[in-house]
Amino acid sequence: MKIGLYEAPSVPEYRRVPRGLNWLLLVLTFIVVAGGVTAGQANADPNALWTIVHDQCVPDQEASSDPAPCSLVDLDAGERHGYAVLKDLVGATQFLVIPTSDFRH
Repeated sequence: MKIGLYEAPSVPEYRRVPRGLNWLLLVLTFIVVAGGVTAGQANADPNALWTIVHDQCVPDQEASSDPAPCSLVDLDAGERHGYAVLKDLVGATQFLVIPTSDFRH
């Protein structure tokens, strides 16, 4: 049997993959890939913002009255009852209020 330039040989029926199974495999592949991408984000430090406030903003406020990188640090009631205002990197007008005390303990 001679096959033309643009003709493909026919595949026996028992070797064909059902169309629904092709879509299922495609969807499952997408889910696995998307899950792998978001898994890295899920491992981010949940205390990253508090660490910035505790390690940078509060010491800068106490040493030089310049709370950088925070916009404001209020320690009038003491560090245990204070808060810091940190500009969100994503939004143009979003600010985050973060306590200066560690409430995990």
